[in-house]
Parts: sequence; C-alpha cells; structure tokens
Amino acid sequence: MSSAVLGDSVEKGSVSSDEYTFRMDRVRIPYNSHTKEHSMREQGQTSLFGNETGYEWNPNAEGVKPRDVIDVLTVNNASNERADHPTQKPEEHLRKIVWATSDKDDLVLDSFGGSGTTYAVAEQFGRNWVGTENSLTDSRSIR
Repeated sequence: MSSAVLGDSVEKGSVSSDEYTFRMDRVRIPYNSHTKEHSMREQGQTSLFGNETGYEWNPNAEGVKPRDVIDVLTVNNASNERADHPTQKPEEHLRKIVWATSDKDDLVLDSFGGSGTTYAVAEQFGRNWVGTENSLTDSRSIR
C-alpha cells in the first residue's frame, strides 16, 4: 500500500519514503490539434531535439507532461461544492493530485482537513483516507 500526503497547500505536502506513487499518464495534458497533426517530424540541427543523427520527436499519445502549475477554476460562491472554509481547494484540483499519486485502496493523508475536500475525492476514487483538522467546527463538517 502506498500513500499520498497532502497539506493545506500542496507545497506543504511531502513524502519521505523510498516508495511512492506517481502515475504521470493519468494527468497528462492532451496535445492541441496542430501538435497531433504534425506529431512526427524531423528536428533541425539547431533544435533542442536535433543533432547529427537526425533525431525525430515522437510525442506520447496521452499528451504532454503536466506543468508545475495546475490550471483549475476556483470554487466560486455559487458552486454546489462551496463550503464555508477560507482555503477550500476545488475538487478538480484534488482529483488530479489524488488520481496521480495513489491507487485503489491506498491510504491518502491530509493533515489539514479543512472542509474535507481531499477526503471526499479519496472516497470517489476508492482510496482510504486519514486526516486531522485543528478546527472543531471544520472537524464536525467533515464527518
């Protein structure tokens, strides 16, 4: 069993283990139509991908690797998932993280439970979860 560790902000999360899960293909970003149409092409000599042997770039069929920043819309006041928590994360944001860093029946830890979004997403994907929350009010809403 592996585990994913999340925090109040993703930067606080850390994994100190020799074993971890990261499924890159689950969170790849699909290529645009131009890249799909011209996916196999010879690279020029001055290209980052070109050299004397004539390297050809062959993109992954699943898309490009995710960037350092995950683009997800914020949870607005009219959203059905909106909870009364100042640092609530959008479910879509946590779906990408939980989906990429865990498998079915793995354990997901969120030590800053907040509104419980991580736990809800973990359950949607069939993950076990454990967490803490300092606020008694938020702890009650998570249950």
